[in-house]
Amino acid sequence: GFVEAFARNIGDYTPPYMYLLYLVSRVPQLPDVYLIKFFSIGFDYMAAFFVMQLAGLKHKGLGAQLGFLMLGLWGPTVLLNGAYWAQCDIIYAGFLLGGLYFALADKPYRAVAFFGVAMALKLQAVFLMPMLLVLYGARKISLKHVLMFPLAFFAAMLPAIAAGKPIADIFEVYQAQMTNYPKLTLGALSIYQLLPETVSYRMFYNLGLQITLAVSVMFCGALYARGKRLTEGAILSAAMTLALAMPLLLPCMHERYFFVADVLGVAFFAHFPRKWYIPASVIFGSLVCYLVGLHAAPWRGMPMQVLTVLLAVMTGLCAAHTLRLARGAPCASDAQRV
Repeated sequence: GFVEAFARNIGDYTPPYMYLLYLVSRVPQLPDVYLIKFFSIGFDYMAAFFVMQLAGLKHKGLGAQLGFLMLGLWGPTVLLNGAYWAQCDIIYAGFLLGGLYFALADKPYRAVAFFGVAMALKLQAVFLMPMLLVLYGARKISLKHVLMFPLAFFAAMLPAIAAGKPIADIFEVYQAQMTNYPKLTLGALSIYQLLPETVSYRMFYNLGLQITLAVSVMFCGALYARGKRLTEGAILSAAMTLALAMPLLLPCMHERYFFVADVLGVAFFAHFPRKWYIPASVIFGSLVCYLVGLHAAPWRGMPMQVLTVLLAVMTGLCAAHTLRLARGAPCASDAQRV
């Protein structure tokens, strides 16, 4: 029953995704794995829609927008993530894309609400949470809009809370997601691929968190200082940089955790086609990690350290591109923050 299920701690998924699994358990006519994939595939279309909307900020033609919709829908890691692997990364990624689009479309309440729901779904939504500071500096959101974040977050948790789950247990799920996998890298092309396996997990775990925090604060602080001079392109490029830098620098990253960069990269390509090599590199690197994780024999011998260096270079190029846009961006709006 719903009350009994959600009053206790089961697994390390947050309640909103567990609601979907609960619904799956109530449809005995079909195998569970098909229904789990069905939900992820449905969110494939949602994420592709927001990719199209983000691309549409640059390309007004319907044909071009539909082309980017198809690119977002049929990306190799998108197809493998849900339809093949039955993973759910597309769900929180779709809400992050929606939050970014609504912010750029001057719909701040929806934007912050989508960020809040994304965080309620999975801890990895934190990759784009520093964008709230950038959006605040760019006058896309204000303090009153930020209140939508906790409202949306707890609204997503409300059914579980009503069933009797203590609020402390909800946050324990996030703690479990951080500590249940004590390895510096779990297949991701993070900088820890470059370290020998004998290094101290405990020492580099704390150091990795501190480095990531420092880099994200400095990067977003520099963009915040540009204020309303930031253009749509600069904001989109900033989001792409964070989607690359966070899983690159954080410890305990799985092979799927560049997924936000995979899908956001299509919108980035729409705005900056001459920078095609940045999204192409991350999608290729993610695809190799997927194939290794799925035990595709021809890919097991891939030099992961080489791919890690390639991804680190692409992250640096994307960050430099963002900062150039920020320095040279004209004033996008004279509207005052309310």
